[in-house]
Amino acid sequence: MGAQGCLRKTGDYNVLKVTEEGRYVLKGKKTPRLLKPAVKPAKKAKIAKESWEGVDEGLFEELRVLRRRIADEQGVPAFVVFGDAALREMCRVRPSTLDAFSDIWGVGARKRELYGAEFVATVRRYCQRHKSPTDQ
Repeated sequence: MGAQGCLRKTGDYNVLKVTEEGRYVLKGKKTPRLLKPAVKPAKKAKIAKESWEGVDEGLFEELRVLRRRIADEQGVPAFVVFGDAALREMCRVRPSTLDAFSDIWGVGARKRELYGAEFVATVRRYCQRHKSPTDQ
């Protein structure tokens, strides 16, 4: 195992053992050659691009601020309140009622009860200010 022969696998569970060559390295009598890892360019997932289609980014930012405030008050991470996917869906649908809010992916009865009124009110205010349609 290993291009430099310092380790080998042994036994049924492939336990690593130091070879004679590896002992020289450990004693400082030989210097191992370190390889630079290959760097792959970061890929943007097609799904990530598609997940923003139809999303009102201004509304998304307002909902993020609301989510952060609620999360801070509760002492939990923001994603516990709602994940980004749920916020994006809210921005696409722009629910103006609790019933419409309940149809959003990631909104169950408990989250509707806890957060529905604030999120729906924020969506309504935003849509009125920007003359955007609701309940898409």
